[in-house]
Amino acid sequence: MNLLYAGSEDVPPDPYAFAGNGDVSGQPPVCILNSDTDPLRASGEAYAAQLAKAGVPLPVAA
Repeated sequence: MNLLYAGSEDVPPDPYAFAGNGDVSGQPPVCILNSDTDPLRASGEAYAAQLAKAGVPLPVAA
């Protein structure tokens, strides 16, 4: 799935190809929406934890 998203095997190591691969500090507020059955849910939760640790505001959707 990552290769289909990136389009090339050369892209995934680039820290800008995927949101959590680089330094996330200084990003604007980020809203992450995870579905209960989303196969990428674990990635979304890890990204949210990374953002929170960096002090990036995470608005909560109601």
